[in-house]
Amino acid sequence: MAAADSQRKRAMRRLVLDQEELRKSPVTNVSAAPLDSDMFEWHCNIQQDDVIYHLILFMPHNYPFESPSAEFLPKGFAFYGGATMDGKKGTKVCLSIFSDFAEIHTEWKDEKGMGWSPGYSTQTVLMNLVAFLAETAGSFEKSQNSAISKRFKCSDCGHKYSEPFPPLKPTDGLAHQEGIRADDSHQGHAADIPDIIDYISKERFVLRMPKSRDQLYGYGLVVSGPPHRPALTTPCEFLSGESFFNMQTSVGVVHSTLKEELKFFLPMYIHPTHGTAIKDTFENTMLAVGKILPSVDKSTSFEEIVVKTIPNLMAATVVEFSKGTQHTSDNSLNGYFALHRLLLWALDTYPKLQQLVDAKLQDFIARAEGRTKTACPNFGEWLMLLSASEKYNWKMAADTCVEETFRRNVMWYVKDDVKLGYLDTDSAYRLQHTFARTEVSRKVLAFQVLFLDIALPSDKTRAEVVARYDAHYGFPTPEMVSEMKAACDRIKNDVKTYDDWFRILKMEPWTRAKLTEKLVDGVRYSIHTDGYHMTNPHNAGGWTKVLLKYRGQENHGARGGGADRRRQSNQGRWRGDERRSAGMQRSGWSRRN
Repeated sequence: MAAADSQRKRAMRRLVLDQEELRKSPVTNVSAAPLDSDMFEWHCNIQQDDVIYHLILFMPHNYPFESPSAEFLPKGFAFYGGATMDGKKGTKVCLSIFSDFAEIHTEWKDEKGMGWSPGYSTQTVLMNLVAFLAETAGSFEKSQNSAISKRFKCSDCGHKYSEPFPPLKPTDGLAHQEGIRADDSHQGHAADIPDIIDYISKERFVLRMPKSRDQLYGYGLVVSGPPHRPALTTPCEFLSGESFFNMQTSVGVVHSTLKEELKFFLPMYIHPTHGTAIKDTFENTMLAVGKILPSVDKSTSFEEIVVKTIPNLMAATVVEFSKGTQHTSDNSLNGYFALHRLLLWALDTYPKLQQLVDAKLQDFIARAEGRTKTACPNFGEWLMLLSASEKYNWKMAADTCVEETFRRNVMWYVKDDVKLGYLDTDSAYRLQHTFARTEVSRKVLAFQVLFLDIALPSDKTRAEVVARYDAHYGFPTPEMVSEMKAACDRIKNDVKTYDDWFRILKMEPWTRAKLTEKLVDGVRYSIHTDGYHMTNPHNAGGWTKVLLKYRGQENHGARGGGADRRRQSNQGRWRGDERRSAGMQRSGWSRRN
């Protein structure tokens, strides 16, 4: 009973904020308000031409964890092309945002971006209903509906056509816009510090010492992929511990705005006043995450779990940012830096973590064996470790990173272009077509290097970087955002050649001869190293012919570890292929030679 009463009070707090949102950002020709006697029954009006649609929103007592139910009053309104059913007092309409038709449309349950989201509000519901009415009311329906609306009087609120309740107050348009979630009067901070808002409760972050887990703010974590290879990501949407754990208890699952299932709550550092209270919850989350990671067992240290989690999340935000949609880009931009601040806090909190980070970086940079997929399965995750080291940096790792990137790309482009798998392929063809087929990979690496450079610039100490974060609640400064946008424009629009790409990576461009040599090295390595090529004839594409030509001739079709043992004995033949490739025509490339 106490838990239900607490949830009801939380729902009422949220509904008060919904009222405030509608007051500040009204929707044209729409009105909505709860009954004085019942906060969970909202009466609404939507005017279209000479029709006033009166409806009731029945809010659940665990709102916004579950959707409201909408009923148009009185029964008899006609909706062209829209399914309906009788409700308690009126007619329910078929919209994915409501749960009324969930038993019929079971496909909505797991579809990303479909159906109800705890990030939605009463305003979101009303805007969806406005769109629904515009799409489902033909001329005949409008005529019929007009007559019905003019005769109707609501026995609960007293609404009638001549005196609508709640009163309709036409405005000039939508004041609310996507992404604007607060007016300036609530800022209370410097103008360049964005509001942090719990997307479920709509409550703003208040800088104070958290008294419990409920008062912590953080991100929800999404787990996708098969159990043997889970992928951990975050939509980078702030929510409080109270919202996360109460929704989990109330409905059994927590959803992001786009309806991704959130499995874990990861507290963010944000500011020293907030960050001093996150340790226990952070450790509990890391241990819970460790249970789903196949590479973690009882012998795995806590620091190893942290290294497998936060850098992985940072790398995933870079990938999302590179996709370029406004919503994901803005969230990922802020999320990357919030996660970086959390990582810097972890380095200070757990002394062994720094030793582990530097050891992993040294192993990759110093030893060829440390760069393989076996030793380093997630290259993007490893790259993010550079943001946690004062000993190693991108400049020290750049050449080896590019070479390993070349090797890992081969698996995918040879599948689609068999010529790129032959060691004696014309140099100009190799350069042109490899460049084209690795566009996504090259851009992601460029974004990763860009984020590293801005998060941990060479002219700032770690203490200065931390102070900059804490002064802005973990958000990037306006200068950082401006620098990011300018560099992103260059990555998206100005990378026409390998020379351009190397300059973005802050590297001296390789000569055409060196590029050809390294690309052929990558192909050769992929041919003779398991895990770097495809063998299934159903999806291997060009690899079938490439492996038959090189590995089939060498060992009559045998595959496996023997290829590595054969590498030295075949160096002469491979080098001959490479010299022939490097000596091919040079047209179609940059001016370098």
